[in-house]
Formats: sequence, structure tokens, C-alpha cells
Amino acid sequence: RGRMIAPVTWHTTLLAEVGANAEGPLPWIERDYTPVSTAHDWEQGRVELVVKIYENGLATSWLAKVPVGATVWLSRPVETLRVPYLVADGMAYKFRPASVLLVLAGTGVVALPQVLAHRDPSHKLRISTARRDQLKVPIDLVLSFREDDALLVEDVATFCREAADDAQGEAATGVRNLELLLTPAAADGRPPYPEAAAPDAFAALNASQNATITRARLDAPRLAEAYARMPQPCRVVVSGPDAFNRAARAALIGLVEEEDDLTLLSA
Repeated sequence: RGRMIAPVTWHTTLLAEVGANAEGPLPWIERDYTPVSTAHDWEQGRVELVVKIYENGLATSWLAKVPVGATVWLSRPVETLRVPYLVADGMAYKFRPASVLLVLAGTGVVALPQVLAHRDPSHKLRISTARRDQLKVPIDLVLSFREDDALLVEDVATFCREAADDAQGEAATGVRNLELLLTPAAADGRPPYPEAAAPDAFAALNASQNATITRARLDAPRLAEAYARMPQPCRVVVSGPDAFNRAARAALIGLVEEEDDLTLLSA
């Protein structure tokens, strides 16, 4: 019998040819990105990245000036998390989760499509995976965005509909429950990409019966309520800016049985 491919989520490293820089002696720097496209897309020569351009970001400000059609160098895929455990390589595989709680913010949302693809890897990834290694468990999402800087909202709405339309009610598709937290817009009142702003970016989510939208910041009581809904043992995956990750970890550390039940990813 042939060996099955070990299911993982993955990222790639972008080489930004910025010239002389303070990070090292070489005329380039490296940044990791998690594609929102699949490993199958990669094998077909396609990749989609969500890149947030920062005015003072050395790599992203360089990338924003790269003309369409230019060559950009990406590394071969690198493992991020082993599925179904959703832990990084080298961490102990303590349990197969009976549920997954995703706590994501900002560009950390890019972890979502990759995790959900492992609910149906034969169709989404074109790989054969043992059923015990597929994420056929309830997956809930606590998601935080600045209200003028929300990413992949239509995709998130689709994932919510997939779960709501699951005729068998087994919580084996999409996102079972979503709590979207919106924080105030930028103080200068300028959205990052005004030309791309939709009339109502959240209309599809407002229509979802398994999604709630609240204008609030992440806090401990909210996370405690979300965690209490999860069948145990539950794997909690947190991905967002450093300040968000620290706040989420501090709130979750008293909820989970052991700190190793948390997986933290920088975004």
C-alpha cells in the first residue's frame, strides 16, 4: 500500500529585494505568508496571498511598488501545523481534538481557509487523507477586525453558510458559529483601500443565522463563553498581531486544561 500524505497547513517565505537594509548584510529580506489558496493550486502554478501594506513596512512597501508581471520569489511550502492536531512541528500530539476554536484577528484570518480545507481534503486539496485525520469536528470562530479593515468577509460568510446548510447537522463543514468583533475605524478616518470598499461589507454575515456581529474588543468573558460551547478536548488556535495574541493567551490560560492546548501563530 502507498503512503498517504501527512496533512498539514503551510506557509511560504517571500524574498523581498529591498537593497541595502538594517536587517542584515544581504540586499534582501524574508517574510512568511500563509496563502489563502490551496496546496493543489500551488502544484498547478497558482498562489494567492493576502498582503497588508504598511507605510513603514520594509517588505510590503517594496512589494507595493513591484509592477504587475514582475517576478517575485517564494520558497517551497513549509509546514505550519500538523493536522488534525493543529500543533507545530516538534510539539507533542497530546490529543485528537473533538472541536476547534479559532481566535483570529486582522491578517490572522488567512489561517481559516487552510484549516477548513482539511474538512474535505479529497475535494479541496486533492489529497487522500484517513478520515480520522480530517477535521470533521465542530469549528467555531471568534474573529476581530477594525471596522474599516476587514478581510475575506465574503469567504467567511460562505464558510458560515456551509455549516448552516449542512443537512445532516454533524458540524463537519464550514464554521459552526462565528462571533465577529469590530473595533473602531482608524483615527484619521481613511480606510486602507477606499476604492475597494463595499457598500455593506457585512451584509452577507448579517444574513447568516450562525453569525453575530458586535462592536467590541476581545475580552476574557467573551472567550470564556465561546470556549464553554466547545466539545472537549478542544484545540484553540490563536493568530493575530502580537498584542492580540498576548491578550487572547492571557484570557485563555485559565480556561484550557494545559497551556499546550493553545496554539499561537503570529500574523
